[in-house]
Amino acid sequence: MNFPLFLDSLKILVQGMAGVFVVMAVVAVAIGALNKITTNKDK
Repeated sequence: MNFPLFLDSLKILVQGMAGVFVVMAVVAVAIGALNKITTNKDK
């Protein structure tokens, strides 16, 4: 097994996981903001 190549692939894996986490966080914030904006005030 080529160990330096394995470490390079781990760096790419971490970047991908971080990208997924950031996108999920942005979607969660957007949903929360839209939920707060569009809720009925007369409930």
